Amino acid sequence: MEIWRTVVGHVEYEVSNHGRVRKAMTSERGYRKGKMLKPYTTGKTADWYPHVKLNSKPYAVHRLVLTTFVCRCPRGMEANHKDGRKTNNHVSNLEWVTPSENVKHAHKLGLKNMKGEKGPSSKLKDGEVWLIRKLLPTYLTQRYIAKMFKVHESTITSIKKGHTWT
Repeated sequence: MEIWRTVVGHVEYEVSNHGRVRKAMTSERGYRKGKMLKPYTTGKTADWYPHVKLNSKPYAVHRLVLTTFVCRCPRGMEANHKDGRKTNNHVSNLEWVTPSENVKHAHKLGLKNMKGEKGPSSKLKDGEVWLIRKLLPTYLTQRYIAKMFKVHESTITSIKKGHTWT
């Protein structure tokens, strides 16, 4: 059963335990009662969580649900999706956890930072990095090696310094 409650600090909006957000009442701006807000994502990697705008300010839906149905965010805590799906904002799927617990949970579910070629932003394969490391001490410049592998020169520098592909 879907339960609606007023969003903390925004009396003209309601959020449901299923993770939906709507206008609560008509105001001087002419909002229609019960009009659902359409969630959007910002497109930034860290922010692919559904957001809605309340009074022109963006809010993550999962945080609205937790704040409204559980409690305000305790100091030093952050929201976690138990099933790992950022779009499942049902209150039963959300919890407040420490950043450390959140990272461990993401690793356990296989969501976080796979290393090497399995990484989400990897442009190179493990074998290519091995070859780059063999080419670095030769007469070839980093710029030339970068062109060979169709990556930016800074990628080669990061591999050389051990900042990436450790």
